[in-house]
Amino acid sequence: MPIGSFLIVFIINNFTITKVVKLFKITKTDAQRIYYRICIIKYLLFTVSPNNQFSQKLKLLLAEYPTIDIRAMGFPADWKNEPLWKT
Repeated sequence: MPIGSFLIVFIINNFTITKVVKLFKITKTDAQRIYYRICIIKYLLFTVSPNNQFSQKLKLLLAEYPTIDIRAMGFPADWKNEPLWKT
């Protein structure tokens, strides 16, 4: 694994969701599910590039594959309405 990839994985695995939860008032989520890490990625991207298109691209990707159970991935029922995803 390249050092850059290792560093990103380390940051995501050791990042506390508390800051993201407080800032964007997201629903508490299971740290073992992918939604947890997607929230962290979204937060980090927003921090360095507030005008990024991550939210729109994620919504389009999930819409393209409607048979995927996003609840099993840890997504709350109203995730699109959380402030994090409206930025």
